[in-house]
Amino acid sequence: MAIYDPSSGYVIWMERGPNTFSCAENERTRVSSRWNKLRSGKRAGHMNSNGYVVMCIEGKTIQGHRIAWALHYGEWPSDEIDHINGNKSDNRISNLRVVSPRENSQNRKRPKTNSSGSIGVHYHKRSMSWHARIMVDGKRHHLGSFNTSGEASEAYDRAAKKFNFHENHGRS
Repeated sequence: MAIYDPSSGYVIWMERGPNTFSCAENERTRVSSRWNKLRSGKRAGHMNSNGYVVMCIEGKTIQGHRIAWALHYGEWPSDEIDHINGNKSDNRISNLRVVSPRENSQNRKRPKTNSSGSIGVHYHKRSMSWHARIMVDGKRHHLGSFNTSGEASEAYDRAAKKFNFHENHGRS
């Protein structure tokens, strides 16, 4: 049992009574007392290695943004949840939206391994030119070869706009 603060994005554990625990009946009061002492009124969850807030509920790890959505709207999200600003730990309701997997991939940050400075742009040593490509619905589209990374980046930006990628796509 928890409450959700939509302005901070935090899920806060509420006090739990003995009857909410599934352990042996003679242990429930002790377990409830200990749980409330440790968790009641405190933020739920922790950040995982991917930067998402996660919570363990009845032995299952659940992403915090899905719990936030369910607590705020009273139902589990029908599809994926996107963090609009790209911050995976920002679970404010104003930063969350339900999207298809395609839409979610169109709001990705620039990968940390990117060396060109622009998403979808890489240097092709053999041709000594900059190439741009974009992935849409699992299909890679070659956008051309260019003399500069800036020209390749502009080609990518035009394609991203054409395919309705989110305005934050590829931003750090």
